[in-house]
Amino acid sequence: MDFFRTRTLAYLLGAVEFADNIRLNIVDGFFPFKPHNASSWSQLEGKTCIITGGNAGIGLATAEAFAKRGGKVVLACRSLVRGRRAAQAIAHKIGQSDKAHDIEVREVDLTSLESVRRFAKAFNKEDRRLDVLICNAGIMAPPERQQTVDGLEMQFQVNYLGHWLLAHELLSHQRSRFLSSSKSLNGSDRAHRGAESCSEQASSVNEKDENGTRLIFLSSMTHRAGKLDFSDLQLTHGYSGFKGYANSKLATLLAAKEFQHRFDRSLNRRMDVAVAVHPGLVDTKLAREWLTGADVMGSAAQPLVAPIARALAPWLLIAPDRAVESILYAATAPAEKIAGQYVAAGTVARPARMAEDLVIARELWDTSCKLTGTKPTL
Repeated sequence: MDFFRTRTLAYLLGAVEFADNIRLNIVDGFFPFKPHNASSWSQLEGKTCIITGGNAGIGLATAEAFAKRGGKVVLACRSLVRGRRAAQAIAHKIGQSDKAHDIEVREVDLTSLESVRRFAKAFNKEDRRLDVLICNAGIMAPPERQQTVDGLEMQFQVNYLGHWLLAHELLSHQRSRFLSSSKSLNGSDRAHRGAESCSEQASSVNEKDENGTRLIFLSSMTHRAGKLDFSDLQLTHGYSGFKGYANSKLATLLAAKEFQHRFDRSLNRRMDVAVAVHPGLVDTKLAREWLTGADVMGSAAQPLVAPIARALAPWLLIAPDRAVESILYAATAPAEKIAGQYVAAGTVARPARMAEDLVIARELWDTSCKLTGTKPTL
């Protein structure tokens, strides 16, 4: 029954989004797409942004948008070769082919929690400021259940848990880094200028760092078909590719909610913000493979229907450039508008009821700590 519920809801959600995408693609054919929130994108200049899976699809388009606006881009990729190739392509496209080396490429494999820890440890060791972390990399609805080297269901770890661990390790360091710099300033200032001027300067530092880090989880409208069963999070019973995908995207929404809850209750004055974003059904290799796969249309119908779906894909899916608008909105909108929220179509939207359940969000957080062997510091 749960399988048929998930599949039926998936078809309904997909039909609605496909219809809207056709409308958008027709409109774009007559009137070239112009982002609604472009005026705020100048804020990205000089900002350091880590993008997982930044070498392809939405991640690549997002990295290009950041680099074009003067952002310091770090491509976190499973393959250094593909990452470097993407860095060169970005530099060429924004007219700065001689500066491809300015786009950092670092290795991280989300199928390995140890790889995630190595990435975070190396970045934290440099004690750099991190302005934006975009948890973008993912896989979509493999027909057969797969496990990672950590023994976890592939989509759950790649789409959600690996990103949760990465965000926890990076944000923990950013917050402790801020506290250390504030304490250091206070002590130094007390010695040289007196308590009153120290207070003023400490306040200045806190104000300067109020933006904190933007933590952006890429989610999906398919989260509405998700339902977390904590007795079988790894889908060892009754696996379906779409069910695993929907659950992983629901988990990213709950993660954004719980991270924000922890940011808000902290005495740390950094204005860190966590937000989940549905970029749309985007014309990427990942989406095309899913659209023409057996998990969507069934094994029997696939040979007949797949060619038709492939031909219709440019109409059913939106261009990555349009999808980037929602991500950049999440990266630049005022904190009070998007903190802990769900963004879709370039604005705040209402997610599924389960995605706003703080009890489930807390349980998922505790489960994530156990699965990763993490002692929470947030």
